[in-house]
Amino acid sequence: EVEAQAEKGIAALLIDTARACSVNTEEAVRQIKKRFKLPLIVGNVSTALGAKYLFEWGADAVKVNQGRGHVCRTSEIGVGTPQITAIAECKAIAEKYGGSVIGDGGMKSPGDMVKALIAGADVLMTGYHFIRTRESAAPLQFNKDGLPIKIYEGSASFAAQAKRIDTGTLDRIRRPEGVAEEVVVTGTVAEELEDILNGFRSAMSYLGVRSLAELRTKGVLKLQTPAGHFEGIKKA
Repeated sequence: EVEAQAEKGIAALLIDTARACSVNTEEAVRQIKKRFKLPLIVGNVSTALGAKYLFEWGADAVKVNQGRGHVCRTSEIGVGTPQITAIAECKAIAEKYGGSVIGDGGMKSPGDMVKALIAGADVLMTGYHFIRTRESAAPLQFNKDGLPIKIYEGSASFAAQAKRIDTGTLDRIRRPEGVAEEVVVTGTVAEELEDILNGFRSAMSYLGVRSLAELRTKGVLKLQTPAGHFEGIKKA
């Protein structure tokens, strides 16, 4: 399968698993890097040690997040690292190996994306912001109030596992580590992107920076107390 995709001229290859620090992942990474001259992205991890393993095995970029996604519940079993901390720790390792860090989810607003870039993410991934667009792959439905909605499913949710049982790719349902929820359709992909970009423009104007490169080098992250967080929550 990898060879077939490589012949098609793909730009990069992704190995995507909930826990990338495993013997199976190491074997796959080493074999692929030995046979193919393709940039290789591997994930997911949420610690510096995890990132170190992946880069040593041959990864060009690591995907960072365990338990922080909008419909992910892995943190309920005691696994994961707060996303900004995870990105910062993995970035410190990536710099030693000349690799890149992808912040995979855990961002509810443009502000979260800005913080992720300052923490060290080279690339950001988000599902929540685009599942709620008209163009997303989820079927369009309507709730009891007549509002257009999409169902956002975590890949380890009960609903997603049940579908895999139906297709014969899973033998039984494990403890769900995700949920499925309704999200109201907010508009088009273009409109969602514009909203995100406007958030970036506003943040960058406050910080006095003109580019993402400046944002990464001049932005400062500070610890926040629960009281400080509550103070910043919209009250109306």
